Amino acid sequence: MDFETYSEAGYVWNGERWGALPGAPSGKNRYGLGCVGIAVYAEHPSTEVLCLSYGGKRWKPGDYPPETLFLHIESGGLVAAFNAPFEWWIWNTICTKRYSWPPLPLRQLRCSAARARAHALPPSLEMAGDVLWPQN
Repeated sequence: MDFETYSEAGYVWNGERWGALPGAPSGKNRYGLGCVGIAVYAEHPSTEVLCLSYGGKRWKPGDYPPETLFLHIESGGLVAAFNAPFEWWIWNTICTKRYSWPPLPLRQLRCSAARARAHALPPSLEMAGDVLWPQN
């Protein structure tokens, strides 16, 4: 499972362009999600779901609800995601409230990022993929 989202959390508009929050650390985590964290990002009023990919399917706001995914979750099925805490926050903070989706129990999630780290793979999906499937 993988959500694609949009949010203004962790950014400020200076009248000309979007910039970092005052006092934000320098470097990679200066903007957005890395700056404010998952909970603040998910709870920010500007946060929107652009799409959800799952089991070879894609859902977008305005589509019929992903009933097969709901049935899988309601029957106790496991859901894998790279960085599962993010997916859990988006599902339970945005989708349950805006789209009336059933809650996603944390116990049913399996984090592929944690599994990758346990096998000494890099922390990002792209880097782990490059190690597992190098492009020669």
